[in-house]
Amino acid sequence: MTFRWLLLSLVTFAYPGVSLAGTDGRVFLATIDTVTRLVRVQDAEGAAIRPAEAGATLVEGARVFTLKDAKCRINFGDGRILSLAGDSSIVIARMPKKGAMRWLVKLISGRVRAKVDRMRGETDFGVYASTTVTAVKGTGWDVVKLPDGLVQVLVDDGKVNVAEIKDEKDLDQVEKIFLSAILGNVGLQLAAGKMMSIMPGKPFPSPVPIPPGFPNPFDDWGKTPGTKSPSSPTPPGLPGLPGGGGFGFP
Repeated sequence: MTFRWLLLSLVTFAYPGVSLAGTDGRVFLATIDTVTRLVRVQDAEGAAIRPAEAGATLVEGARVFTLKDAKCRINFGDGRILSLAGDSSIVIARMPKKGAMRWLVKLISGRVRAKVDRMRGETDFGVYASTTVTAVKGTGWDVVKLPDGLVQVLVDDGKVNVAEIKDEKDLDQVEKIFLSAILGNVGLQLAAGKMMSIMPGKPFPSPVPIPPGFPNPFDDWGKTPGTKSPSSPTPPGLPGLPGGGGFGFP
């Protein structure tokens, strides 16, 4: 028995309702790749909260949250990486299963950066928050959720399909809209260097260029596994936004 299948056996034993196998029998695992400062994990709602450790496996329904100035990077395999800035929280809402080759991550608060290698793998990847879902097969983008519910989507590389959802608590509805967005049947396409700021209850806005100096907490961190945060502080960000420094987009 290989280590990969041994790990699967341990996960399914601890969480018998969780299936981690795809349609072709491959095993899909989300693994914490890098942890900087205080990061916490909760395997399911109501479960004990524990410190996050590099190499730990995450199951469907797991919550990861970073405290102030902390960062965390999660490896979803097949060239899919999600980085959390400080004061951020996510839930792994959907993992690939039989007949559903997709990852869905719910952003509860804060900011994440997703990187999806368009040349690797066949699983779709999406991040959603409040009334917005983003869907891609390969690109790089950020999603920010502020305390007032405002959601910002910023594209670094490639193109991202952005669509409106009515209720982020209705995962079945989110999943259907996500699939439609992947196919380009709903929403709009956001190109590299563009961003959108979506407020719940308001009409979907038109894309605008990412302004110079937009906060970017990821520039100096996470370029290679095990990279530490810089010891010197980054410049302060814009009011109400996580992180600091220029976004660095063209």
